[in-house]
Amino acid sequence: MKPVAIITGAARGIGRATAEHLHKAGFGLVLNGRSTEDLQAMSAQLSGSTAVVADLRDDGTPELLVKTALDTFGRLDALVNSAGVAQMAPLLEIDLATWQRFFDLHVTASFRCSQAAARAMVAQNQGGAIINIGSIAASMAMYGTGAYAAAKGAVASYSRVLAVELAPHKIRVNTVAPGPVATEQLRKVLEGPKYAERSRSIPLNRLAEPAEVAELIAFLVSPAAQYITGQTFTIDGGASAVGAYSYETYKRQAPPE
Repeated sequence: MKPVAIITGAARGIGRATAEHLHKAGFGLVLNGRSTEDLQAMSAQLSGSTAVVADLRDDGTPELLVKTALDTFGRLDALVNSAGVAQMAPLLEIDLATWQRFFDLHVTASFRCSQAAARAMVAQNQGGAIINIGSIAASMAMYGTGAYAAAKGAVASYSRVLAVELAPHKIRVNTVAPGPVATEQLRKVLEGPKYAERSRSIPLNRLAEPAEVAELIAFLVSPAAQYITGQTFTIDGGASAVGAYSYETYKRQAPPE
């Protein structure tokens, strides 16, 4: 029987690339997103997948995703929480609604999906894997990413605790923390010269491709990673190692008058 995975944020970016990788690996897929057109096109492209168009912040969506996996494929082996938003703004300029939006989607929705998926995996008694998408922003200060960084830090923290609590059930929980990834969403944030500047700040001199992050995720949900849990895996081309981007950006800020 082929393994089955739920992927949130599956229509674009890392989620889409992960869906493509897991499809090649023989997974049955439940694909979640909010764009009906994009998600249905994705599902049509990947045979053996099913699309669930729903907002993760709505009551019942996590349970709906799990029910769809069980009703369609009869099992659930992996969850990849890839849905997210990005918005650059200094903390003094962020309103409460924006702050809450980051936590509602990145933290609360991913936790609720993890909880619903884990309950199904425990009932199956066959183990499983949960992957949450974090960020290097959770461990290094980057100008304008305060709300995003706080949310991603919370994701990494609850993932470690969940890994310990689920270990007796052979359910593994890990966080993948990319640096900047060349997604449509980030290209909108880093327009023109900012994109080139961000690339130059990375030792490997480029942003990651979504497929490169997806390959790491695919490994972590595979049997080859069955002894790996409770970890945060950084994939950033050396950006967090060099740590220069934030300092150089900070130096260029105009001093307060």
